[in-house]
Amino acid sequence: MSKVNLFNSFLILAFLLPFAAKAQISQGGIPESYHQKSLNEVTKHVASLPDWESFIKEESEEFNKPYLIGLFTETNINFPESGKFYTTEKNELIWKTAIHVKGAPALGMYFENLYLPKGVKLFVHNENKKHVLGAYTHENNNEIDSKFAIEAIQGETAYIELNITNSELIDEIQLNLDKALVYFRAYENTLNYASEEDMVLIGNPDPYQLEGSSSTCMINANCSPGTHYENQKRATVQLLFSYGQQGAGLCSGTIINSVGNTKETCRPLLMTASHCENSGTWTTNTQFSQLIVRFNFEKTNCNGGPAATQRTITGANYLTRSYYYQNMPTNQLNEDFLLVELRNKIPEVYNAYHAGVRLNYNLPSPSNSNEKFIGFHHPAGDIKKIIFANNLVTWGNQNPQNSVHWILNSNTNKTEGGAAQGSSGSGLFDPKGYYIGTASTAGSYGNIQGCNVDGKGHGGAQFFNLVNYSQVQKAMTYTHSNSSYISIKSFINPNNSNVNTIEGMDCYADTDGGGDEIDPPVAIEELNENFANSIKLYPNPTSVNGYFNIKTNFRFKQDLQIKIINVEGKVVKLLEASDVEDQTFRVDLDNLKPGMHLIQITNGIQKSTHKLMIN
Repeated sequence: MSKVNLFNSFLILAFLLPFAAKAQISQGGIPESYHQKSLNEVTKHVASLPDWESFIKEESEEFNKPYLIGLFTETNINFPESGKFYTTEKNELIWKTAIHVKGAPALGMYFENLYLPKGVKLFVHNENKKHVLGAYTHENNNEIDSKFAIEAIQGETAYIELNITNSELIDEIQLNLDKALVYFRAYENTLNYASEEDMVLIGNPDPYQLEGSSSTCMINANCSPGTHYENQKRATVQLLFSYGQQGAGLCSGTIINSVGNTKETCRPLLMTASHCENSGTWTTNTQFSQLIVRFNFEKTNCNGGPAATQRTITGANYLTRSYYYQNMPTNQLNEDFLLVELRNKIPEVYNAYHAGVRLNYNLPSPSNSNEKFIGFHHPAGDIKKIIFANNLVTWGNQNPQNSVHWILNSNTNKTEGGAAQGSSGSGLFDPKGYYIGTASTAGSYGNIQGCNVDGKGHGGAQFFNLVNYSQVQKAMTYTHSNSSYISIKSFINPNNSNVNTIEGMDCYADTDGGGDEIDPPVAIEELNENFANSIKLYPNPTSVNGYFNIKTNFRFKQDLQIKIINVEGKVVKLLEASDVEDQTFRVDLDNLKPGMHLIQITNGIQKSTHKLMIN
């Protein structure tokens, strides 16, 4: 018997997907069509490729606008008439259709109406079946307005598949995909799903430059200046907003805590800039139904190391914002905040933190070399970065209570980081780690050179070393004649408690386990079935001198042990892999003898056994 650590042997195992794109708290699993020997040709609905070059020429790339990443194209796909039904060997149903946008780098799905009864699963996958998003189930139903959104799937074709356990459920299903987002930027995370040749080993540096859309002068969030602000980094997220009716853009934001919040309620309040919703008109829950929030889009190391990962949640409820109108001049952009509440409790595996908030103007000064004023953000759609300084100022050095902004000015020698379009809406933290402001406008101060090139060698990169943060203290006392625009006070301090600070909170700090949510007890048989449904082996049969692939799509990361057992019951190969989630890897058969073999896969709790024929 041979034993191989999958991460130490490129010859034995090559991981295809170093970027785990888990989306909208999906349940994991493999589409049922992957297990079928053949399906009749799936109907492809052709949609037009938007004219990105013409559109972007008309757009001014200002800090106080979202970082535009894509444009919408109409699709008008409806269940059941836009697809075809197939019957599985288990006498269950598959409904499948596809959209095709020639020349699209990646596609995002925007559903005007989606309702999935219990017993129905929704998957989206790309042309080569390597990139799978889902399963989405009845747990993803939006009870407010039935809208839903799924972010980027690799390539110009996206397959939409429903797995239906009972034909009686057909009449309950509602699905209208009225538009797709064609990604022209910030789709690099999908590139490793594109071809057979891109198989790489997890743990390797980022060989395809999947990051680096911002200036080379930016500093990654996990570099040493951010070491003592781990919780504040965990509170920082990236936001994907619809950009009017034409497209979508990115901003940054912060998960903040509130007075009276507990680990049981774990209320997920999200603070960003009002200008990040560029129209200025969104003041209802429905308008935020397709907001996509990205967690953990960051490097695990300062430089090099594995490619960045992410997890996302869709949908939020509107709470309040400061007044804003489209293209409001920066000299009128004083208070600049938007507060929403995510519709889902953030899962433990997302490793999020609810940042504490300072409600008074008495900011502490750094008391040692590790303390600083620091902001975490996502410039130009890139992975998480930092900007920091040892002090803040206000305009004209006036009393903070008479100002509306905290001003952070990093140094001109570029050792304290910078910001760019896409950083707006991000949070500023004081030396003790309390949230004190929201990035609103930015500029450059002093002579800064050599920062106009991004990590891919392209010119035109932004690098601002002066950022104006809208004071959270002003948001606490904000007033406006329109009742849709009120202060944040009733939401983060509802009982008007006499407090100067709201402490931060980790909702899962005292729970057991290795990072997964603690779910209600489930029968072992059901656990094993869910585990097995998230694994696919192919090709099967295979040859003596060949290999087979293991495709996984787990809800959360798993540590796996894989045994290959011959007909005599002998384990002829033992493989191990850590942190497996949405991945495809190849196993070399090393001239194993022909015949039927069992492939036994376990995570230490659940177990799945598959037959593999070697010819």
